[in-house]
Formats: sequence, structure tokens, C-alpha cells
Amino acid sequence: MVAHVFVSRDHSLPIFSMAMPGQKMYIITAPDLIQAVQKLPKTLAFPPIEAKFASKVCVPSAEAHGILMNHVNGDEGDWGLSMESYAAMRAALTASPDLDEMNRVMIQNIAASIGNRKPETAFD
Repeated sequence: MVAHVFVSRDHSLPIFSMAMPGQKMYIITAPDLIQAVQKLPKTLAFPPIEAKFASKVCVPSAEAHGILMNHVNGDEGDWGLSMESYAAMRAALTASPDLDEMNRVMIQNIAASIGNRKPETAFD
């Protein structure tokens, strides 16, 4: 189980922070608080977080990193890789038959992956 799930269960907090290597992550567990935060896109914007995460996970070239980080806040309009990707992901993740289909395929793939795992053997 993920660490933030344990913390959330133990403390029933609507929001808490977790120290991560080189940064602090805020976990919001209350749906009404999530909605309130999403209504303040300039205060807590997700595209810069996504861009930073992608840069750390994917380790792009210097040129690709520059493209990824260009115009990440959308202050001058909805253009640039981060802003366009964010808009596309939001559209794809709204409740719809397409999202249901994507989730169905994902669950089937996870189930197949779990079904293909071999039992771990205990060492004596």
C-alpha cells in the first residue's frame, strides 16, 4: 500500500504533506478541497508539476527539457507542450464512454499481468 494511504487512514486529514527527495508533496484527500484547489489554477497549477515530474521520470535531452518547460504556466495563453497536453488529458479523462473503455482495457491489462505472476517462493 502507498504511504499516503496509510497517513490518510491514520489521521483522517483533508490535506497533508509528504517529504519527497528534493521536494515536498501535498496530498489532498477531501473531494471538496480538491475542487476548491482546482478552481485556483494560478495558485496551484498542475501543468508545472506535471512538467517537472516528466523531466525527472523521463530524463529528456536538454532540448526536449526546454520544450517541455517552455510556457508551462500558460500565462500568455493555452499554447505550448505542457498546456496543450494538459488540455488533452483533461478532455480524455472526463466522465464518458471513452474513459470507461480506457479503464476497462487498463483493468484487463492489470488483471492479465497479475494472473501471469508466479508465486514467490519462500527462502528457508
